[in-house]
Amino acid sequence: MFAVAGVLWILLAYFSFTYLLVWPAAACFLSSAFLAFVPSSRFSYSLAAAASLYGVAISVLQIYFSSLLLSSALVELGLVSIALFSAIGIFHFFLFLASRPEGVAK
Repeated sequence: MFAVAGVLWILLAYFSFTYLLVWPAAACFLSSAFLAFVPSSRFSYSLAAAASLYGVAISVLQIYFSSLLLSSALVELGLVSIALFSAIGIFHFFLFLASRPEGVAK
């Protein structure tokens, strides 16, 4: 699922012409690789949790920037951006919940 999130961030970075969105994609791809190749490592789970929280933080930042558009002539773009980044933030929050291993903290 982290690879799917990474592809989504790459697409958003491409279509919005902002390089800020490349960093969450890199974190998601790195987490996906570590979870695929070293799934039992505590580092893999920590990296996955950090990448998902980073995705939530970037989504919240983009929601804030999109809310600034609501007071301009670009209301429709602001609303679409808020909806899109809210969905991405919720997706990353569920990735965070799913990245917590059962029994590792015991």
